[in-house]
Amino acid sequence: MVDVVHGIVVQLHPVAAFSIVDSHERRGKEKQRRTIGSLLGVKDKGVYEIRSAYPVPHNENDEEVAIDMKYEQSMYQLHQTVNPSETVLGWYATSSTITMHSVLIHDYYSKREPPPVYVTIDGKLKSGRLEIKAYIRCKVGVPDKTQGVLFSPVPVEFTYFDPERIGVELLSKSVGLEGGMVPIMSDLEVIESVLSKMESNIERLMDYVKSVIDGDTPPDATIGHALMEVVSSVPQIEGTKFEQIMNSTMQDLLMVVYLANLTKTQMQLGESVSHLLTK
Repeated sequence: MVDVVHGIVVQLHPVAAFSIVDSHERRGKEKQRRTIGSLLGVKDKGVYEIRSAYPVPHNENDEEVAIDMKYEQSMYQLHQTVNPSETVLGWYATSSTITMHSVLIHDYYSKREPPPVYVTIDGKLKSGRLEIKAYIRCKVGVPDKTQGVLFSPVPVEFTYFDPERIGVELLSKSVGLEGGMVPIMSDLEVIESVLSKMESNIERLMDYVKSVIDGDTPPDATIGHALMEVVSSVPQIEGTKFEQIMNSTMQDLLMVVYLANLTKTQMQLGESVSHLLTK
């Protein structure tokens, strides 16, 4: 949801969040209380979509802070060769506090466009969870007089590409498991899981609609509009025709799986024959 005051929202991808947490865990714990780094992605109007991040070496104490600007610029140039569409959108710190040093670091990133955002991640988990906040800098004071700066919070949302969503779902399944190992499902198991999840979601929606019709739950216009969009996007296909399409697709998938397994078996057989001939 876009902030109504500033018209800005920060969308954070899991890859960027993992990179930030990884940099915090790899820091020199005796010398560094936090890590800082650059946030990269794309900006569309008021939406800052942060897709990746990299740490930037820095020295910090109670009196001063210094960052390695040459390293940061070199990393950005290397990143541009791989992802030319992504630019620096701001910076991050693995600390939940904002200090005077934050103002100085923000000054460095303010030399670029667009105006940077500042993202904080509580690496120490003081609240018991990974608390993520985002800020933009605003000027406060009397015009033409002495002015100060204020870091104003803006909303943070998680967004995913499809591969990222799959990875996050696998990671979430490993929580609480001994060894943290989760086997990767086959194509048929993935389809079964997706269909099962879809069926569960449809049942929840039907229960909600029935509850609203019966008067047990107050109606929500936002949910109603979303349901109308979902229903209108479903193609109008007869049941028998839809079943034929599904069966045809399933047969194609089974054929692909069969050919893949057959190819794998032939390759293993060929390696075994080659190994016997070389003896």
